[in-house]
Order: sequence, then structure tokens, then C-alpha cells
Amino acid sequence: MISTLSGGQRKRASIAVELISDPVLFFLDEPTSGLDPETEKSLMDQLKALATQRGKTVIMVTHTLQNAHLFDKIIFLAPGTPQYPGGKLAYYGSYTGALEYFGVQNLNDAFAVISKNPIMYVNRFLQTGGAAK
Repeated sequence: MISTLSGGQRKRASIAVELISDPVLFFLDEPTSGLDPETEKSLMDQLKALATQRGKTVIMVTHTLQNAHLFDKIIFLAPGTPQYPGGKLAYYGSYTGALEYFGVQNLNDAFAVISKNPIMYVNRFLQTGGAAK
């Protein structure tokens, strides 16, 4: 019974139930939160395989970026400000492009970089279309 499963097991069961319908487009909200690193890597590898081997589009919201190198495209939203209420697009592109764009070695550090000056990154994106300089 689902009610007897742990949180991580429930999350995987929920994803499995959605996959039964063989969707072309698959939206996930924080699918790896609460998972141990091994299970997270396994799930991310499986989602990557869905996209590359089965032609599915997987769109995911996550704050866990250890496996972000598996993503084809990454979107970073800047936190809302009085000038830009709500989140605004600060970057769209590849993993390696994001490292260059934010001037970081580790993509987790991009959160801190954007938070220090969100307006700059929103304006930079608007001016460059997210292209790294």
C-alpha cells in the first residue's frame, strides 16, 4: 500500500504512475527533494534516458543541481524585486554556458551570484538573450 511507503518511495511511485500513461511532456516539481544521493542520481539518469532514448520532454523545477550537467537546457529565475516583482528570467541555456554566464565553478553558486544583484542578471538576460560573455 502506498500509505506504508517512505516519502522518497511515494515520490518514485507517483512518478511511476504518471509514466504509465506514456506522456510526451512530463512536468516534475522537485522530484529529487528528500532523496539520498544514489537514488537522486538514479532518478536523474532515468529521466535523462526518457528524454534522449524515448523522445520525451522532461521539464523540472529543482534546487538540487548536483546532476544539472544531465540537463539539455537550464533556466534560472532571479528572485522578485520591486522593479521586477515575481521571478524573472535571468538565464536560459546550457549547463556549461551557465557556469560561464555566472562566472562560477559550481552551478549551486549561481544562486548566490543572482541573489546579490538580481536586477543586473535580469537586465543582462534581456540585453544578451542569456548568452555568456
